Amino acid sequence: MKRSPRIRLAALVAIAVVSITVAADIKVRVRGKRVDAGAKPRADELRVLFIGNSLTYFNEMPWLAEQVAKSLGVKPTLRADFNGRSGATLRQHWQRGRAVRAMREVKYAYVVLQPQGTEIMRPEEETFRYAKMLDEEIRRSGAKTLLFLNWAPAKSNYEQAAYNRQFARLSAELKAPIAPVGIAWESLRKQGTELDDGSHPTVTGSYLTACVFVATIYGRSTHKAVYNFEVHFDEAQFYRESLENDRIDGVTAEAIHRAAWAAASAARK
Repeated sequence: MKRSPRIRLAALVAIAVVSITVAADIKVRVRGKRVDAGAKPRADELRVLFIGNSLTYFNEMPWLAEQVAKSLGVKPTLRADFNGRSGATLRQHWQRGRAVRAMREVKYAYVVLQPQGTEIMRPEEETFRYAKMLDEEIRRSGAKTLLFLNWAPAKSNYEQAAYNRQFARLSAELKAPIAPVGIAWESLRKQGTELDDGSHPTVTGSYLTACVFVATIYGRSTHKAVYNFEVHFDEAQFYRESLENDRIDGVTAEAIHRAAWAAASAARK
């Protein structure tokens, strides 16, 4: 990933440039929450609610997922919403009640549960308990639960393999599928791809996350999906600085597509 908007010559020769330009009125979210109240739901949309924290809303990841799906022409059209706040745990989501109200107000196909960064490694009587309680509400609403298997933070003492085992256990208990973001993340991290700033994802990491979700939900590779987003926000926010200022080159994008599909297709077996 580079800060220059130029794409390496090698990438230009090897891979067609895929980019998207969005007008300045892209301000459709505040910390990942859609605020374009005038946009009416459409019958041909596949609606997904992300319940999480900054690991989800950084760089407007739900919006990135919409753009990836749109560029691939998949149907039904993806519409992604977000409910949460920075650092929120599943227990806090349950106690605040806003996530449950959100899933009751709209007919969602999927509701994504994203635990706090290291929450899955905490005592099960808390994490698993609240995951089950939220899952019951999700099923009651008519939606399906999708688990966001996140990456082990570089500064933590946990290994990705331990995360994978814990999410596999939770998946088995809930009988809910996994979006294996952390597995794809680890694969690319071992190849030297920079995906975060030590705490939060860069646009490269958020783009990988978006591709994993699109691959998981639609059951197809994100190969040839849009990967550059020329966006400008009238109101500067630190959590989307990388989205505005950084660019993903074509070679990195191809590596992301391969890792996302390898992880998502393996999780479906």
